Amino acid sequence: MARGRPASDYERLLTASDSVHVLWQAAATLGDVRFGERRFAEAAIAFDRAIEILKNPSLTPTPPSTFDVNSVLQRAAQARILAANSTGGGEPPKFVKAARDDRDGTVGGMYSPSVRGIVPQNIPIPITFEYGKAVFTPVGEEAARELAGVLKEQHPSRITLVGHTDSRGATEYNGTLSRERAEAVARFLHDNGVTAAVETLGKGASEPLKIQDTSGLTQDDLYALNRRVEWRRP
Repeated sequence: MARGRPASDYERLLTASDSVHVLWQAAATLGDVRFGERRFAEAAIAFDRAIEILKNPSLTPTPPSTFDVNSVLQRAAQARILAANSTGGGEPPKFVKAARDDRDGTVGGMYSPSVRGIVPQNIPIPITFEYGKAVFTPVGEEAARELAGVLKEQHPSRITLVGHTDSRGATEYNGTLSRERAEAVARFLHDNGVTAAVETLGKGASEPLKIQDTSGLTQDDLYALNRRVEWRRP
């Protein structure tokens, strides 16, 4: 891969390495390959699998660096957002369910309460909306329903939802739309049994998602990644 060889030269070996589900690096690298191929749903599943492997001390005795953990968490979230959007890559929008922890069955992947001592703080939720509205798409509603299940399982007493938009549109319009979308998620959560106090904020386009590697991403991809609602843990 470092020599720039095509994926077909090493994909079979990489897939075989990941098939036993004991090397988080193999799963994460396979996720990178699928991401580069714009197979975002498959990439999201591979990144979640990498998270679950590195969470397990019996499979990964030496904890990875904070940088490595955060990198896999970020890529998992990005892949799920892009899978949920139609950005011209040939895949229809798709909801990707979060992984479950093999050890206790709780929700895992990017929703994990802790990954080797690292608590994911800002979690971009792949909730998509109709264009210019605070109305969920069918895929967005599935993601919102999953978030409700996560919160009922993890029982936070208070949560913060932050709406974001892409850079298109006027500042005031984007600020209002992002706040309304966060409020729509909050209403859905309360209507579906989440009892935590919810604070909502709208940031418009003022806080674009921090993306370490934008290679291979189109402008539409970047717009999609910035249209998001984040769950911020305290």
